[in-house]
Amino acid sequence: MSGRFVPDVAFSRHQKMFADLEDAADAQLFVHVDDLEGSIAALRIRAIPPGGESDPQLISDLQIMQDWCQFQIGSMTSPADEHSLCA
Repeated sequence: MSGRFVPDVAFSRHQKMFADLEDAADAQLFVHVDDLEGSIAALRIRAIPPGGESDPQLISDLQIMQDWCQFQIGSMTSPADEHSLCA
């Protein structure tokens, strides 16, 4: 999945991590990229499908680059906690 990313207030506490990931990838610092991707995966972020009528789904390989994001949908999960995205 990919699309426009509109951050909310809760994103501000993770914004630097995503900026660091983008910088590390641009600089080809792959060990640092791996560490940051692991930290992002540990957040267990979930996507809320349009309409919000089905359960949030765990996502993987999340990348946020300014106003654009992309990720892969994981398996169905229980209702989202504080880390949710509107897809």
